[in-house]
Amino acid sequence: MKKLFAVASAVLLLVTLTGCSSSGTHAIDPSPMPTYTPDPQPTYTNEEIFVKLVRAQYPYYAGLYSDSELLNIAQSSCTYFRDGGDFETLAYSLVTSFDNTDPDFFGFVGFTIGSGVEALCPQYSYLITN
Repeated sequence: MKKLFAVASAVLLLVTLTGCSSSGTHAIDPSPMPTYTPDPQPTYTNEEIFVKLVRAQYPYYAGLYSDSELLNIAQSSCTYFRDGGDFETLAYSLVTSFDNTDPDFFGFVGFTIGSGVEALCPQYSYLITN
């Protein structure tokens, strides 16, 4: 038994001496925590947000127009409101110029005007009716 006690004491002494160093570190140092850096979010211009929004809300009708045509509707709406025009007249003139009587198309025109104004010239958003 004395021999077993002596071996166990020697092993314990050896573990103590090799497990601890003079720098005060532990025998098992945890690896440093990895840092998480999120992927940078893409930044979109107001024009890109407007086009994505219209395409998401009215995919069929927005698909009939290019991005530049949709932006032209929004920019023309801003110019129209700047010059004193009202929403109802603008919407009516756009609907009749496209010669489409589908009620969904009316919604598309109104949504395109409204979201275009919000994106490009929000100072005229008070002219958009609900």
